[in-house]
Amino acid sequence: MLVRCYPDVFLDVGAGVGNVLAQVALTTKVRTCIGIEVRRDLVSLGRRCMQQLRKEYPRLSKVLLKQVDVRDVSMSRYSPICEATIVFANIFLFEEDAKLIVSRELSAMPEARVIVSTSLFCPRHRSSCSEPYCKSWQLDHQLEVQCSWKATPHPIYIHRKKL
Repeated sequence: MLVRCYPDVFLDVGAGVGNVLAQVALTTKVRTCIGIEVRRDLVSLGRRCMQQLRKEYPRLSKVLLKQVDVRDVSMSRYSPICEATIVFANIFLFEEDAKLIVSRELSAMPEARVIVSTSLFCPRHRSSCSEPYCKSWQLDHQLEVQCSWKATPHPIYIHRKKL
């Protein structure tokens, strides 16, 4: 068994103002928390909040929130995004072309080993599926979780890198 000699890098795709990033930074031993969000107003608000709270919560200095459209950047090659080992992809509101791009990029992420997503990347998956995502990742399990954006539980899907 390989032992990791450095802490994980957490990536939040569709990070909003960075609530999940802050929670991960404050409660885990990750090296860095990177969030990418298309909306400039949310990124600006999130950065402001993180900056205001850094003195009281120094671990928030591990958070990097970037205004990025996933359609315009190669996540699998763009540092530090490509260094992510754990990915949370809150993509259920993404347009289909953006979901396809995220799927393709996650398939090529060199260090990623766990992906948690709010949507399936291959909804019609079968054992003979030849999609790049399905060749690289396997669904480990599904959970129903409470979310701030709706009253009923929402499914999340946990994928692990195929060996």
